[in-house]
Amino acid sequence: MKHSVLAGIKSFRRDMGNLLFHFTRSRPGGALSPTVNLNPFGPPPPPTAYEPKTAFEVLTEILTSGKLIGTSGFVKGKHQCVSFTEWPVSELASMFAINNELAKGGERPRYEPYGIAVKKDWLFQKNWRPVIYQPESEYSCLPPTIQWRHVPMSPLRLISLGSGNGESLVPNYK
Repeated sequence: MKHSVLAGIKSFRRDMGNLLFHFTRSRPGGALSPTVNLNPFGPPPPPTAYEPKTAFEVLTEILTSGKLIGTSGFVKGKHQCVSFTEWPVSELASMFAINNELAKGGERPRYEPYGIAVKKDWLFQKNWRPVIYQPESEYSCLPPTIQWRHVPMSPLRLISLGSGNGESLVPNYK
C-alpha cells in the first residue's frame, strides 16, 4: 500500500494512531518480579523483590530506571510481556471510567491514569513485537521461531479483565 493511501486512511480513522500507551497501576509488594530492559541488545536484569507502590510511584520508578516490569502471566512459556494499548487518545477517559466501575465491584483496576506513550515504529525498531492472541489449540500452528509471541485468547477472559483494545508486546531477544 502506498504511503499516501495509508496516510489518507489514518486521517479518517480515529482508532488508528502511531502511539502505544503503557499504563501503570498500583501494585502489591513482595513477589519477585522480572524486569524488561528497554535496551533489547542487553540481557534483562535479574528478578528483584519490590515494595507496594501507587500507580504514580510505579510510573516514577519506570521513568527513573528506564525499565518496564514484564510478566509471564498470560504468555505461554517463561517469556516476559509488557502490555501496551492503542486506545485512541479521545477514548482514554472512557477506558478509565470502565476501570473505575470494575474497581467499585472489588476488582483491581487494570489501568490507572499514569503511564508512558511511545511511538509504534520506535518499539518495532527496538525489536519489540506484538503478541499473537489465539486459542491454545493453535499454538503448535505457529513456527517455533515465533511461538514465544503466543498468548492464549479467550474472548470471555478478555472481557472479564476489562482489557478493551489492548495490545501486549514482548522484546525479541532471540
